[in-house]
Amino acid sequence: MKGEKVNMKEILIWIFVLVLSLILNSCAPLVKTDLQSLKDNPEKYQGKIVIITTDIKSVFEAPGAYLGKKIELKGYVEYKGFRELRNWNFILKDKEGRSIRCYEREYRVEAWIIPVMAIRKAARNNEQLTVVGKLQKGLKIELDWIEYEGLTIDTDFKPFRVKIG
Repeated sequence: MKGEKVNMKEILIWIFVLVLSLILNSCAPLVKTDLQSLKDNPEKYQGKIVIITTDIKSVFEAPGAYLGKKIELKGYVEYKGFRELRNWNFILKDKEGRSIRCYEREYRVEAWIIPVMAIRKAARNNEQLTVVGKLQKGLKIELDWIEYEGLTIDTDFKPFRVKIG
């Protein structure tokens, strides 16, 4: 099409990063477990990517036990279009009102609308959403992905750009 220009270098870099991440992530199997099982049999989980399934109440009561670990949480979304300079975020709450901030660093530099739409829909319909990511200090999770309505949405994904003009 006239006037459209595709930057092949950007596309090749994007493909390289995608292939490299697939290789690195496929080296170790992904397993889900609870915190107690991980503590009781740590050797069983050696060489694996471990996701600790838990709830907001447990993280709230003992954040140190989950700090720096990948966790999976389910909760209700409070989303009011939260955007900061380099972060995109929302609040995940349980029925008792305990909350954890979920964010994606540098997410909005190259926007991908799919996670935003899923989060808005979950908030609007007061439905639960599942998040997976690493727990940071201050009860916040740096997201890896979200799960909603049977979809797993990679929040780290940034689509490549097609330059026009």
